[in-house]
Amino acid sequence: MQGLVNGFAISPFMQALITYAGHLECFAKSGEIPEKFTRVKVSPSQVYRVTDRVGESLEEEEKQTERILPPLSKEDVLYVEIDGSMLCTREKEPWKEVRPGRLFKESDCLNPDSNSFYLSASQYAARLGNSNDFGERLQKIIDSYGRLDHRPVFITDGATWIREWIAGHYRVRYLISAHTFPFYFPPPFISQ
Repeated sequence: MQGLVNGFAISPFMQALITYAGHLECFAKSGEIPEKFTRVKVSPSQVYRVTDRVGESLEEEEKQTERILPPLSKEDVLYVEIDGSMLCTREKEPWKEVRPGRLFKESDCLNPDSNSFYLSASQYAARLGNSNDFGERLQKIIDSYGRLDHRPVFITDGATWIREWIAGHYRVRYLISAHTFPFYFPPPFISQ
């Protein structure tokens, strides 16, 4: 059938609004939110189907290990930001580890010497789970740039698992670590 976007005859804007509403409230009540803004009635089953499809597409996207940024020039530096955190989930074990990473090239830093510097392009990688799975995924992306020698610069919070992962896989000239205690740390883990 023609005219379908992500398998639905619903505009991308309306799909985004339904997804946003679906994550805020239970499906039975979340249809009220798009209706308030668009005067279009949205059933709980529509909210379920759209949010479920978005979740499936995010799972597919999460498996991506291809580089999406253009190759590095010989003078360019690859910056790799790595962190770790805990997320509260609705599963049997309520707290799960999440490992996010962000890669960007030095040439993608615009206005680097000002207070309003920003990136023109970057790539994210994340994993809900252990650091080994995340490390494998991130390593595939980094290695897709070819031989970097001393050109990757890792930006981290100084966590032991990150330092050990970097030391085991890369020879780096620069490792930028800021040893900070997070503003909010989940109480069950503060004593460990």
